[in-house]
Amino acid sequence: MCCIPVYGHLDPVRAIAKLFIARGYDITFVSGTHHRKEFEEIGCTYIPLEGYADWWEGELNEGWPGRTKLAGPEQLASDFENCFVKTIPRQYKALQRAMKLTRDKHPPRPVIFFWGLFLPRMAQGHCVPQVHGYWRYPNVPFKY
Repeated sequence: MCCIPVYGHLDPVRAIAKLFIARGYDITFVSGTHHRKEFEEIGCTYIPLEGYADWWEGELNEGWPGRTKLAGPEQLASDFENCFVKTIPRQYKALQRAMKLTRDKHPPRPVIFFWGLFLPRMAQGHCVPQVHGYWRYPNVPFKY
């Protein structure tokens, strides 16, 4: 599983990870280092993003100088470029590490890949190659 390092996206994905773990699935999670403890505490193996992709929402102004001088659509465009577009190569590398780790750990098992707003999904077939691995959507009924 993977998700951009923003609580509004991470919290729902973390809840899904907990449900999968409760059902006996082994979960490897990819996101920023700031959130490692939260996911390891529920039983996930954690692969942190590195370099430019390793940010979290509490440090946007420090991470991208000049952001505070922008407002409205200009700030949104800058955030999109810095938080999402420029992080694609590092996200891709982290996903490759996660897929290799998972395949090495459980060679005969299929790998189910779940993401919550992670740019390789949007970039598939455009500016980065598809993450190598087995792709399918799980049919897991959730009871609320």
